[in-house]
Parts: sequence; structure tokens; C-alpha cells
Amino acid sequence: MAGGQTDADTMQRLDTPLHRVDAVRARLLAGVAPVAPSDALVVEAIGAVAARDACAPAGLPATDCALIDGYALASAELIGASPMSPAMLMEAPRLVQVGDPVPSGADCVVDAGFVSIGPFTEITAPAAPGDGVRRAGGDFRQGEAILRSGERLDLLRAHTLVAAGVQTISVLRPVVRVLAVGGVGVTAGLVAALARDAGADVRLAAAPRDRDSLAGSLAGVDGDAVILVGGTGCGVDDRTVLALRHAGADVAHGLALEPGRTGAVGRLDGRPVIATPGRPEPAFTIWLALGAPLMSALLGIQDQPFAAERPLTRKVASTVGLAQIAPLEATAEGWRPLAVGDMSLAHLARADGFLLVPEDSEGRPEGALVRPVPAPGRWRV
Repeated sequence: MAGGQTDADTMQRLDTPLHRVDAVRARLLAGVAPVAPSDALVVEAIGAVAARDACAPAGLPATDCALIDGYALASAELIGASPMSPAMLMEAPRLVQVGDPVPSGADCVVDAGFVSIGPFTEITAPAAPGDGVRRAGGDFRQGEAILRSGERLDLLRAHTLVAAGVQTISVLRPVVRVLAVGGVGVTAGLVAALARDAGADVRLAAAPRDRDSLAGSLAGVDGDAVILVGGTGCGVDDRTVLALRHAGADVAHGLALEPGRTGAVGRLDGRPVIATPGRPEPAFTIWLALGAPLMSALLGIQDQPFAAERPLTRKVASTVGLAQIAPLEATAEGWRPLAVGDMSLAHLARADGFLLVPEDSEGRPEGALVRPVPAPGRWRV
């Protein structure tokens, strides 16, 4: 990667020419392998990616059980039952509650409102086999996968695993160190949240701003990847890239990416390193272009998630030579571009998806079908 000024008394300068995003992405991901699996409690593993299938240890439920409170009955005895012609039984049926095993000989559960207990039992409604009953194995068969390898554990599947008796699962959870240069702020919190949402075990900490102290902090950093937030520009107190190089990192500083031009990418002791500006918009853009693909590589995930393919409601104009992010809003007509390159916090808040336009493109015409990357946590796309 291109060199740069490393004198602690010299201001940072971007490498020239700016580095193509596809080139630095390839360098960043070269040799990155999925992390080793580890066991984790299901209740503590929400958000992690499964390393192996998590299967039901036994059929669930183990036996036929009641889905409603009522009386366990044989449906064959209730054919044609009605208020005018009730079914008559010599013996009182068993009253069961939700979750109770259905007794032998019964194949349905009837609401107590249709059953009158007296010298004879009268039932005023018919029932079919299985009414009011969950059959044995109706939720899951023994050995059936509840969570498959490569899938992310969400809240509902975590609850289902626990209900099935699964306490621990094997997960892939990369350790990502997020260093907030000069102190933890909004942007560092955003980057940490994005990495955590992608399945990482995030360790967020503040880091000093001056070159030597920051380089010293980097010397003791472990984990599978490191992301530094802040201090990547050319201001008088920006020293992040100088510190990385002082610590021995091989760094490309200056990306043909808008917003995100002052970002940096490299390796430190063989570990992938990304450095983002301190503003949320360029930090988020760098995450989409570089951080998310890095997480996919660490998790062994081949396919990136994409939103629905829909037409652009107006043209997306892009500058040749710069990769640019276009935030898009989902409308009834299609994807509506909110901006290109110059993205604000308002755009981040409103966007439902993001389109990365490569360096060699002039953009996309109105009506072009596109599949953007969905905004994190946006369910409606």
C-alpha cells in the first residue's frame, strides 16, 4: 500500500492517487478466514451466527398435548353433535389444561362451554381429530434443525431453542475492537452497534489522540479485526494514520469513496484494520463498503443481504473516479434517491437502503432496477 508522512510533527496527507474501493477491499479481505466456532449459552448468543445446525434433541411436544383448556374426548363419539341433538356419554371425560398430555383414547379437546356434566355427559358441538390438540412432534421432530449453520440467532429462534431444551449452541462470533480516538462519541457508538448487529463480539474503548500514545495502545490490541474511529483527516490534531504506521501497520490512506474519502485500510500484525473519520455519515459509508464485507468474511458468509429489486424513481448521477453511496427511500413507485455522495444525518435516518455506485460508473438512469443494501434494522424493505 502507498506510503505517507510518518513524522509525528507533520500533518497527515492522503495518499495520491486515492485508492480504489475494490482494490483496498481485496487487500483487506486477502487471507481472512472464518473465525473458530465457540460454544455459547443461547440466551447470551442473540445476534451471533450459528457455526453448526442447532437441532431439537427430542420431538416437541413429546406427546399429544392440549392446546386449550377443556375436555379430552374421542371425536368419533361427537359426530353430528349439536345443541338440538347433543352427543351423550355414560362417563365424564377428563378435564385438561393447556399443555397437559391428552389421555389415551382421546384425540381432541373440546371447550368446556360445549360440555355439560350430569348423570350423563352432553356435548353440543362436534370436533375433528386433532382439534384443540398439538400432536407429538408437531412443533419439531427429533433432530430437526431449529437454527441452521450460517443463520443469525434472533430473539424468536432463541426462545424456540430454549423451549426445545437446547441450552448452548456453537456460534461464530468475531472479536472486533473499536477504538474511539480522542474519546467515545456518537460515531464510535454507531460503528460498534453496526459491528454488533452483524454478529461481532464488540469491545469498545477510548484511545488517545496523539501519535505515540495511540501507537502504544495499538501494540496491545488483540481481536480478529480493529476499527479506529476519528482522526483520519488532515487537520492539525489528526494523527490516527500516522499512529498506525508508527505501530508498523501497512496502511492505504485516502479512499476514492464519497463520503469517506479520508478513511484508511490496512493490516497490523496480520490483523485487518479499518480507520474511519469521526463523522457518522462517512463512517457509515466505509462500514457498508468495507466493514460489512469484512464481517461476512470473518463469519464465512458468502451472500450479502440485499433489499427488494425495484426501479429508481429518478436518476442517480455519480462522479466517475469516485465510488459513491446513494441513500434510497422506499416508496410505492420504487426506490427514491435522497442524495448521492453528500449524505446527511437526515438521509441516514430516512434511508431504507443504500446503493453503492462504483468508481467507473456515471450513475444509474431513472427506471433502472436496483437492489440496494438494506438499512440496518429496517423491516419494511
